[in-house]
Amino acid sequence: MNTMLYKSLKLFVIGSAIAVSSVISMTAPVLAQTQVRKMNTTIVANLIKDSLKGTQLHLHNLGSKSGSSYHKSNSSYIQFGKSLGGNKQIFTIPETKVDAGSYGWLRYYVNDVNLSSFDIKQDGNRFKVTLLFEGNGTELKGYHTAKFVDFGDSGAPDVEMGNMRLDVYLTPGNDSQGRLIYNQVEVNFDANIQAGGICKFKTINFCGNSYKRQIAVGIENAVRAQLDNPITRNQLAAAFSPVMKALNIGKITKVYIQGSTMFVEYQ
Repeated sequence: MNTMLYKSLKLFVIGSAIAVSSVISMTAPVLAQTQVRKMNTTIVANLIKDSLKGTQLHLHNLGSKSGSSYHKSNSSYIQFGKSLGGNKQIFTIPETKVDAGSYGWLRYYVNDVNLSSFDIKQDGNRFKVTLLFEGNGTELKGYHTAKFVDFGDSGAPDVEMGNMRLDVYLTPGNDSQGRLIYNQVEVNFDANIQAGGICKFKTINFCGNSYKRQIAVGIENAVRAQLDNPITRNQLAAAFSPVMKALNIGKITKVYIQGSTMFVEYQ
């Protein structure tokens, strides 16, 4: 190959490479750089607490007798404060049926139990919202039903629930819009339960854990369903959005807790 031809080919290759490189640099998308914001979990807990101010939670499912049941549907509700839109969500707590053997059935209904106060703090990699309730002295009304004879109110002791507490565990995360939300929801109800000053009635141990869990499960499932739905998640995400904006936090891609710090990755 003569010298002039070699130089011409070399210039052609270099020029082509530069041209291709220019096209690539002009058309390739620029990826947003991930940034991290560290937030003290106590501050985050206080933000959640502020957003929940004014929230009402009413637990009730006692109604008039219909057939063999005194159950009333759609008589419980959770109503959030102004910062979460003030929306009222109505829900149903199922009745609790206790098998009393040959005596028949004891049916229990939640009677006018209301949220009195709440607090929130970090619990490992999540936040724990503790809801405290108060009742009217007879939190569970009992009624007796049987195949042949119903003794009604007189056939089943009423149940008092003291120190009623509902612990709600929320794991922080992000949604598809890049907003701060909670992902997993866990709910645990607990109370000191006693039936008319007695522990045992017929075949039932009212002071035992199995009976307490039977009552608690219905309350837990009903409250969990209200918290673990798109409407509630969206309301809390909307309440947090102005705070994230004020901190110059863009689209959130990951949220996690280590120690006493919540890490928020965003673009």
